[in-house]
Amino acid sequence: MYEACTADGTVFQISSKNVMSVSKKGSTYDIDTGIEPHYYINKAENFYDMEKISALVNNINQMKLAN
Repeated sequence: MYEACTADGTVFQISSKNVMSVSKKGSTYDIDTGIEPHYYINKAENFYDMEKISALVNNINQMKLAN
């Protein structure tokens, strides 16, 4: 049995023989200790605020287009 947590702190359990992992620079690491997010949502009340999420995505896309 595995225990996991969502971004808002909700804890849930999963049962699986598979382990989630991430590849970095040719090495594979499990994500039991968490992973570094690409972009931070700094306030819990913004997790499900579609206007805030949309603004974040639009800003990210504008930065990518500028580069």
